[in-house]
Amino acid sequence: MIKVAHIITRMCQGGAQENTYLTVKYLMKKNFHVDLITGRLSKGEKEIRFPLDDINVIHIDELVREINPLKDLIAFLKIYRILKNGKYDIVHTHTSKAGVLGRIAAKFAKVPVIIHTPHGHVFYGYFPKFLTKIIIFVERILAKFTDAIITLSEKSKQEHLQNGIGKESQYVKIISGIEVEKYVKENFENINFRRRLNIGENKFIIGCASRLVSVKGINYLIESMRFLDDKFVLLIAGEGEERDFLEKLVKEYGLEKKVYFLGMLDDLREFLANIDVFVLPSLNEGMGRVLVEAGLMEKPCVATRVGGIPEVVIDGKTGFLVSPGSGQEIAERLKYFEKNPHMMKVMGRNAKIYVKDRFSAKIMCEKIESLYRDILKRKERWKLKIFSGKNKEF
Repeated sequence: MIKVAHIITRMCQGGAQENTYLTVKYLMKKNFHVDLITGRLSKGEKEIRFPLDDINVIHIDELVREINPLKDLIAFLKIYRILKNGKYDIVHTHTSKAGVLGRIAAKFAKVPVIIHTPHGHVFYGYFPKFLTKIIIFVERILAKFTDAIITLSEKSKQEHLQNGIGKESQYVKIISGIEVEKYVKENFENINFRRRLNIGENKFIIGCASRLVSVKGINYLIESMRFLDDKFVLLIAGEGEERDFLEKLVKEYGLEKKVYFLGMLDDLREFLANIDVFVLPSLNEGMGRVLVEAGLMEKPCVATRVGGIPEVVIDGKTGFLVSPGSGQEIAERLKYFEKNPHMMKVMGRNAKIYVKDRFSAKIMCEKIESLYRDILKRKERWKLKIFSGKNKEF
């Protein structure tokens, strides 16, 4: 039985976490022995919406998102001990902090195969410039003993290579997958949705679901509402450190009757099924899984032309791409959809057709399993070659 350890900083609600969860569950069904090593949630974060009861989860309290030298050292030592004693065949790390500590620990523990998935474009918008430079320097070193780096988009791969991280042969593009069969619009359309929120039938509902942090550019989406008349209503699902700032911005712009914060939703399907258009105004984005979810619910999207988003939203066919940081551009595209309901439906249908096969969780997991087996085979052949070479010397 192949033994795998997945390491991720925290299992909060988010694309990287759902990707990891789906991979772990799939591998367990394929008779892999899988352990999930993770830290505790940060303040204000909500646990992933999927049950972890039947997964062997190893919690490390000191594994936190923030840089903390003492906690980081303790987390590293604990991870090393787990990997050393566990005798794993593969370590697969996810996101920045777990990617650094986990890969170094795996190297010291002499784990045969080390794989990393960054899950995003961390070189812009996520950290201060000086810290980004340090991250790039560290990633260059880590890449030297990483067997494969999985990127969610071609843009992410090129970004890593341009920063001198690894060789092209190390990179494998595996698109983050969704359980597409669970997204059927008709099952979640609800006439009571508008009534519950006291939204009139004549209103045009704009939806956004995101962490409320600066890199997501939610302030520009709120700004776009200043260019739209009272027929437009914006619903924002999600939580984050910028919520207070964004609520103050709404008051400052006098948009209290047009912009509503719904908080964190456990399940986005009803939300997505009952809006008119979905908007993701990110300043940087690994892929934007929520855009896939919106597409599966036949909703056209307005999203920024950054990161891996152009591989999810096809400009003019499944939605529109706009420049990051431009509330006015967002507003213009929303006006178009409101004035052209037929095209809104056409693009929504196009979106479902485009994403349902390309972004399947099953395909994602099959590719990851295949990658694991291919690398293990290569390592075994290399060992046999070395061993047979030594025998010839005798």
